[in-house]
Amino acid sequence: MAESSADPIPKELAEAFAHAVLGFELWHPQHEGQQISISGRGYHSIDAVCGLVDKFTDPLPKQRFGKITLIHARSASRRFDS
Repeated sequence: MAESSADPIPKELAEAFAHAVLGFELWHPQHEGQQISISGRGYHSIDAVCGLVDKFTDPLPKQRFGKITLIHARSASRRFDS
């Protein structure tokens, strides 16, 4: 994890992270994955977006937290069903 930032996450990074969470739900290891646009910074992979927001400690919006929890639960369920 990167060194924490006392500054709040910039709006464009928060929006990019929201898109990354949604893109991850559709991601499959056989495909390159969705490229996420960050205003003024071009396009980045889901992994790169997560790296950019890693240092921020702002609480996740409830909607994003819920989506991540759901994705995790589905992933865990698939592993046990195999």
